[in-house]
Amino acid sequence: MYPKERIYSSEYTEFRIMAPKQIRLSDDIRTLRKTRGLSQVGLAQRAGRVQARVSEIEAATQDPRLSTVLAIIDALDSELVPIPREKLEEVRRIVGEKTPSEQGSVGDVFDEVFVPGP
Repeated sequence: MYPKERIYSSEYTEFRIMAPKQIRLSDDIRTLRKTRGLSQVGLAQRAGRVQARVSEIEAATQDPRLSTVLAIIDALDSELVPIPREKLEEVRRIVGEKTPSEQGSVGDVFDEVFVPGP
């Protein structure tokens, strides 16, 4: 099981337990959206969703449907690629991301990375 982190959502006035993998995905979506120069409204329009859904996903306050995540990733002209854990360190080196051993700590293990589209 993955370690979990508590996220407080004042909008829903409740605590949610979110896995680091989901938090990482939310952060990646936000970063990629900003890199692409899109607002949440612009991304939502491109993905055929509402801005509130994009906001919930970026804040990691909701567990979105896979179809929603894929629509958002497609709207960001990117791909969600499953990577076998045994290959993860190698892929991180290729894309220039520090591996846990290079960071000096164990770190979390993630199955997905964003690969920008062509």
